[in-house]
Amino acid sequence: MVIAFGMRAHGRAQAIHQIEQGLQNAAAGSGSALVVTGTRRSGRTHFLDEVYRMHEGRTAFVTGLRASDLSPLAAFLPLFTRIGVDGDALVGAIPNDRKPAVDDVGAIIGDRVLSALESFDTGEFPLLIAVDDADLLPPSCIAILGYVARRLAKLRVFVVLTSGPRVDPRLQALPQLPMYTMTLAESGAFVESATGGRPPLSTIIELHRIGRGNPVDIGELCEHLTTAQLHGHSVLPTPVAVAHNRTARWRNTVASLTAAQRAALTVLSIAGAVEPDRLVETLRSKFGSDIDLDHEIATLVRADHIQSIRHQVHVHSHLDRAAIYTIAPPKLRVECHRVVDSHSLLRERPALAAANRVSTGEPVDMHTDEIIRRMAELAKSGEVALAIHTIRRVLDTLDTSDETHQSRLVAHALRIATSWGYFADATQFADCIEPQLLRPDEAAAAVATQLFLCYLRDERFDDEWVRNTVTALASRCPHSASTLAGVAGYLHLCRHEQEQAHLVLAAAESADLRESGPAPTASLAKAHLAITDGSSELASHRLSSSAVTDRMNDHRVGSAMSAHLLQQLGRHSEAGNSLGRLSTQATSPVERTVVMTLQVDGELFAGNIDAARLLWDESQSLVPAEDCLPSLRLCQRIQILGLSGRFNDVDDLVDRIRSTPSSHAHRANESRLRWALGQIALMRGDYESSISLLEQSFDLDGQVGGHWQLQRQVDLIEVFVRSGEPEMAERVLRTLGLRLAARHSPSTTVTLARGELLVAKSPEEARMALSRALGPRTAPAPTLERARAHAIYADRLRADSEVTSYRHHRRTARSLFARIGAVGWLDAARVTRETSAADQPPVPSLAQLTEQENEIVGLVLQGLRNHDIGRRTFISQRTVEKRLTGVFRKLGIRSRAELFAVAAAERTEAGATSPGHPRRAG
Repeated sequence: MVIAFGMRAHGRAQAIHQIEQGLQNAAAGSGSALVVTGTRRSGRTHFLDEVYRMHEGRTAFVTGLRASDLSPLAAFLPLFTRIGVDGDALVGAIPNDRKPAVDDVGAIIGDRVLSALESFDTGEFPLLIAVDDADLLPPSCIAILGYVARRLAKLRVFVVLTSGPRVDPRLQALPQLPMYTMTLAESGAFVESATGGRPPLSTIIELHRIGRGNPVDIGELCEHLTTAQLHGHSVLPTPVAVAHNRTARWRNTVASLTAAQRAALTVLSIAGAVEPDRLVETLRSKFGSDIDLDHEIATLVRADHIQSIRHQVHVHSHLDRAAIYTIAPPKLRVECHRVVDSHSLLRERPALAAANRVSTGEPVDMHTDEIIRRMAELAKSGEVALAIHTIRRVLDTLDTSDETHQSRLVAHALRIATSWGYFADATQFADCIEPQLLRPDEAAAAVATQLFLCYLRDERFDDEWVRNTVTALASRCPHSASTLAGVAGYLHLCRHEQEQAHLVLAAAESADLRESGPAPTASLAKAHLAITDGSSELASHRLSSSAVTDRMNDHRVGSAMSAHLLQQLGRHSEAGNSLGRLSTQATSPVERTVVMTLQVDGELFAGNIDAARLLWDESQSLVPAEDCLPSLRLCQRIQILGLSGRFNDVDDLVDRIRSTPSSHAHRANESRLRWALGQIALMRGDYESSISLLEQSFDLDGQVGGHWQLQRQVDLIEVFVRSGEPEMAERVLRTLGLRLAARHSPSTTVTLARGELLVAKSPEEARMALSRALGPRTAPAPTLERARAHAIYADRLRADSEVTSYRHHRRTARSLFARIGAVGWLDAARVTRETSAADQPPVPSLAQLTEQENEIVGLVLQGLRNHDIGRRTFISQRTVEKRLTGVFRKLGIRSRAELFAVAAAERTEAGATSPGHPRRAG
């Protein structure tokens, strides 16, 4: 890992070297072009500016424009002016009698530009053409760029363009240089390797934001972390501490500047980017009109102390801004804060202006509601640490007797810190919450946030304190008490703590709710409780109540609760739609991670393994699993790895869990972890371990109802059947049928039918159970359920020596498993066949095809159609069709989809038996 990040850390140096090599080749008469790719704020514009300033020769700078209807003349005016091209002549070269194609315009104007470049006197050094945000240029401009950039081989010209990761097709032929930035998870691993320990998530988020994912800048920041920051006792300061050599360099620079230039730098370190005219106007209020301030600022730009990009001037980076602000005298800082405020340099960013006003050290004249609103905006813009620091400064200036305003600000800071993953700071604020000093609705929200914080970190709830708070709120505002009780009850149920959920909901029922009725969160918590007690009909009734759903549409907590409830009821499509809407509303990393975690569960329940893996990886890039919902996301990770057939990775992960046991995991996730490992043991054919793990899962929460608990019981039935204990399987099925007598839903019917298929005694019973397990044609069962049902039925047909039907159902099962990425069950089917190889009918293989047939199969697997295959192999389309028919007959298949499944299965079997993928013996 350290080596990988070290390579990324040198990515910019390697890029500069590549640019220098291109300029040297252009100086020798061999011009070329290079596309620098990267996402927004990846540093690509800053990198292009470095190249622009590094070049000693003549340059032309073109900036991408968002308007798509501008003429090439308007977009390329800086370039045409530099090389002496007559714009009117270029426009006149375009035919007026017809509307030419974009590529035709690129060729017509491109030839004129090339002619001008051939006659252009570049002097001692080659001409550098820098194009920023080329992907925002109009299509005709991109066509001109592509045409010219591909024809520079004999010119003393070097072109550098910046673009997003998806390069326009007209520029894809050019060499590309990606900008290297790290995700949040990668930054966390890098910080851990740099500091020798893992700081809290809040510190990692702030380092990642300030350093913009640049490993070099993040490494510099890591060198100045204090022990308190490493252990989460304090957030990063504002401004951040930077390297001594950076501070010393700016101190030496500032010493040679005038007073006006020092003030300009300090203002820019506070305000960020400012238009030059507004900066001059601001400084004139301090220095008057005797000084030529335009000249002072232009001198700073020429000396490369500040940058001038897109009609604004600013300091190069966050770290340079911090260094300038740090070395500025305190008196100058206060004066600059005041002039920034008085001249409204931050009027487009009122939240930052409010933070600046607080930084002046003067008494705060803003109302508490105004401060709360501005700090929420500041946090939403990504300046979370600044928002928290500002609230703390306001708290320091408030009168100690004003406890109500202090409590409101602390509650808001708790909400910000929790939502953005500043858990160490959130814990400090949570310890200062006094619910009795807050309005009832604010008190309920603050306590709910505290509970949510404990849930995210797998910490225990203070049940007695929560119940007492609900009881106290019931006398002040029954609806707020009901809301808090609903959230607390739901979080208890997520941990399968039914008794505590009953108690906290009962504490709110004593309140007078005749006018408003129970809060939506309380109604949804009772619906979850009904599922736990095995009453799906009651849960569905409470969910479909219009009094609940109408009020929960704009309530994120209620939306998440209702989506989770839909998942438990097996209504995966509705749950997916609800979570999709919720994901568009989530703004903070923690909110998005929670929503994605629910989406992962939904995809796992529906059997979409590939989709679940992508969502889990995306949530990991937002907030690492060890920092947020660790035990739940660990269970999901193990399930995904097992279903994907990565059994060795599962073993490694389990070994790490055993070497570092956690005391925080609660009963629900401990039970789910054992079920996941038991299912993986079933896939691997280790039936003894599977039975042991599944029974341990039952011992932890055997009485809890729910979708995945039902899956666990049917898995136990399957392992009993495969291990030769049909009597035990029938006993489990009878018990399960009694428990589900009052709980009817499409998902339970399908899953129970798979259990009935496993123990069916006659062919007729098996066919009927298979029909129920596949679901009706109008609403088929999830793909994974259908695949497992086909695999079970195929095993039964093999035992009955019905070879033709057996092959059909086996191919169908393998095709479905391969489609959703459930390679683990493909391996399970192979293990099952190996245990009875003597009774196994011969399975066709691609190895029995001729060389010509294998060539055609290879082209089919590349996605080519019959017509394209014929052109590639120089045979007619009819001949291709005949040979494919012969291939299908040899393999016993009927479609290309089945051919893809056969090829995927053979690749899986080849990988599983290779030395690099040893299988554990059953």
